[in-house]
Amino acid sequence: MEPYQAPLVQSESAYREEPPLWSPNGRLGRLKYFCAPIILVFVFYMFMFIVGIVGAVLGEDVGGMVVGIVMLLGGIPVLAMNFILAIKRLHDLDTTGWVSLLLLVPLINFILQLYLWFAPGQPHANQYGEVPEPPSAGWKVIFWIGIVLFALGLLAIVAAIALPLYHDFVTRSAG
Repeated sequence: MEPYQAPLVQSESAYREEPPLWSPNGRLGRLKYFCAPIILVFVFYMFMFIVGIVGAVLGEDVGGMVVGIVMLLGGIPVLAMNFILAIKRLHDLDTTGWVSLLLLVPLINFILQLYLWFAPGQPHANQYGEVPEPPSAGWKVIFWIGIVLFALGLLAIVAAIALPLYHDFVTRSAG
C-alpha cells in the first residue's frame, strides 16, 4: 500500500448513499419532510418575485398573462415535488407511495398530513430502504425558522381578524 493512498473502507455500512431528495425512492424522516417544502416554497416565491418584476416591466396586459402562465407552469413541479416528498415519507412509515394520492381528497388530506408530520418512522430497515440518516444541524435550523414563520403567520391572521373587530367595538362604544 502506498503511504499516500486513501484508506480502504472496511465495512459496507460506513458509506451509505441516500437517493436524491427529488427521487421517489428511499425514505425521508419527519424533520426533513417538514423542512423540504419550506425550502421549496421559498425558492418558488423568489422565482415568482423575479417573474413578477419582469411582468411589471412588460406591462399590465402582457405581464399579467406571463405571470399567470409561469405561475401555473411553475406550480406543477412544486406539486410534483410535494408528492415525491410524501411518497418518501410514506416509505419511512413502511407504506406504499400510492397512499399519497389521498392528499387530493379534502379532509382526508388534513388527517394524512398530520400523520406524515407526527408519526415516527420505522426504526429499522424496511422494504423501501435503510433508516434515514439523522437530520443535520442545518435541517434543524430550517425547522425552527419554519415554526417561527408559522407562528407569526397565525399571529398575523388573528390580528387581521381581531383588530377590525376591536376598532368596530370601540367605535360603537364611543357613539
